Amino acid sequence: MKACPICGREFDPGYSWQKYCSPDCRKQAQLKQQRDWHYAHQPNPLPPVAQCDNCGSLFKPNSSQHRYCVDCSEALQRQHKRQFSQRYRAEGREDRSSWAPQEISKEDRRERWQRYYQNHKAQILDRIRRRRYEQGQFPGDRSEYYWTNRNYLVYELEMPCTVCGTREDLHAHHIIPVEEGGTDDLDNLIILCEAHHIGSGTGIHSLGPAEFAVRYGIWLQSGDDSAIDT
Repeated sequence: MKACPICGREFDPGYSWQKYCSPDCRKQAQLKQQRDWHYAHQPNPLPPVAQCDNCGSLFKPNSSQHRYCVDCSEALQRQHKRQFSQRYRAEGREDRSSWAPQEISKEDRRERWQRYYQNHKAQILDRIRRRRYEQGQFPGDRSEYYWTNRNYLVYELEMPCTVCGTREDLHAHHIIPVEEGGTDDLDNLIILCEAHHIGSGTGIHSLGPAEFAVRYGIWLQSGDDSAIDT
């Protein structure tokens, strides 16, 4: 067994010189080496530790413009988007175009998301995986019963993502979270793609059930027996 120098996870190497547990960690190591080399040759080298301008906690910056920690960065981005949307609606600018939210059907919204997802798939998934690894979340940490039911929904029933209809990078989301007593049974699982499951600013775990329902018209909340399209 070896310990990955990026995420710290122990893994069984497939060959003696394998250093990282996954291609994502190897890519992160390569980016870190390039970043360290770049800032080592700058007049003002990158400090090893910086202080968050919002909460004051210490974090490791990725660039000279990195001012907030991961949690504050996500919260401030959501706040900025919310304020922009409110100001946009208050000015009455939604009625000036044919793509106003109240005029878009669920099918059109899913089609537009599919086009955006296909054009930016690599960037979206790379950001999702990087933040999951930073938070100590690793793929595959589920029971065998979960994977049996998930594979049944994905491969046997061929269920797509409930939001956008894609069949790539599919996850099984727990309607009632495991922390709240939810099980891995079929009636407690619903299929979502990786972006709509854990994506920053797009997934239910980052938006929350209420905002997720408002944005996509799909209500997934603890205590519900199923997903309800509104």
